[in-house]
Amino acid sequence: NDLATIDRMIDVNDAIIRQVEYYFSDANIEKDDFLKEKMDEQGFVDLHLVASFNRMKKLINSEKHLQQVIEDSNVTRLTTRKTVDGTIKIGVIREKVST
Repeated sequence: NDLATIDRMIDVNDAIIRQVEYYFSDANIEKDDFLKEKMDEQGFVDLHLVASFNRMKKLINSEKHLQQVIEDSNVTRLTTRKTVDGTIKIGVIREKVST
C-alpha cells in the first residue's frame, strides 16, 4: 500500500530528525567528547561522520538521504552547509545570548 509506505517514510524521517537533534543537544555535547572534538569553530561536523554513526546507519539509506531530511525539515535549528572544498557539514544554529 502506497499510503503505508509514505507513513513509514515520514516516521523514519522524523526519527532521523530526532536523532540528529539529540546528537547536537546541549546535554549530549556536554558529555560527547568525540563529537565535540570533531566540531569546527561553528559547531558543525561533516555530514559523512553523522551518517556513519550506528543509530543513523539504521535509519538512512544514504548520506544524501540524511542531507535531504535535514534540509527539508521544519526544525529551523538544524542545517547543512557546504564548505569551500565541497564537504557537506551538519549542525545547529545556536542563538547568541546577548550580555
